Amino acid sequence: MNFRKRIKYWLYNSCPGFAGSFPYYGTRVHFQPGAYLFRQLCVNGVFEQDIINRFVSSSRPGTTLFDVGANIGLMAIPILQACPTCRMVSFEPSPNSLPFLQRTASESIYRDRWTVVGKGLSCQSGELDFVAGNPEEDVFEGFKSGTRITRPQMVKVPVSTLDEEWMRLDKPEVSTVKIDVEGAEGFVLQGGDALLHACHPNLVVEWHEPYLKEFGTPVEMLLSLAVKYGYRIYTIPHGVPVDDVRTLRVQMMGCSNFLLLV
Repeated sequence: MNFRKRIKYWLYNSCPGFAGSFPYYGTRVHFQPGAYLFRQLCVNGVFEQDIINRFVSSSRPGTTLFDVGANIGLMAIPILQACPTCRMVSFEPSPNSLPFLQRTASESIYRDRWTVVGKGLSCQSGELDFVAGNPEEDVFEGFKSGTRITRPQMVKVPVSTLDEEWMRLDKPEVSTVKIDVEGAEGFVLQGGDALLHACHPNLVVEWHEPYLKEFGTPVEMLLSLAVKYGYRIYTIPHGVPVDDVRTLRVQMMGCSNFLLLV
């Protein structure tokens, strides 16, 4: 980090009276000091700008957006600013991140359009073991993240499905769903059959083979899903079309995020 970025990191991460929250896209984000996501934000200026760009471009005015794996809200906030008539629903089960996400949303200037659901999403509802870690490893927490966490702590978290949550919200028109859940993306998609058929939302999905293997999810599932629901697959950020398993595997050598458009 350069000098200005170091000052920013020190101010909001360590300085008494300032540590624990920082300004971001017109509001404030609350976080646990030491969080990996805040360090990355200081380094890059914006967290995952390419994903934000695709999220914004694929979202329609006046619709509902789902952010599955929201962490502390760094993805939701710029989307809410860019899409002033959209509603955001953020899903986050981590006991480390959830309290900060809830506080950020409740105190945010976007609070009237932002709902936080303290659950994980999978292919069926219930409870699942969730691997939590220290603040420096917050971005790696997940259902099978034990090998990526230095001192993993197993906790039970509530789990629902995309369909159940969509129905609980009275079936709004959903235009985009972003899913980044450390390898459980296939399970989340399996739990969204009714939503995908009814709304045909655009999908922004992390699809990283080492993580998928931990859940027994074949990389080809993304292609099968595209055929079933009529999607075309493109890489993020370069927009390379993916139509067969060979192309998918080649692109996954250097790409872990994909955009699915109807």
